[in-house]
Amino acid sequence: MADKNATAKKPNIFVRMKNYFKELFSEIKKITWPTPKQILKNSVIVLVAVVVSAVVLGGLNWLLAWLYGELIILLQAIF
Repeated sequence: MADKNATAKKPNIFVRMKNYFKELFSEIKKITWPTPKQILKNSVIVLVAVVVSAVVLGGLNWLLAWLYGELIILLQAIF
């Protein structure tokens, strides 16, 4: 005999979408959202990290460009 579960039809798309969103909202309610104070603190940390990274990379870029220029001047003097 055929298995009853194997021949059972899936619910239609609208029932499945309803179940999906029902479960989705149920999971969203379980999330512990950060407080505005935590958001501000984390945002400041990210901005500081971005500024420090930009300064370091900018300084490195300037240093390497200066060294490259000096190397070109030195090579032109030699040859």
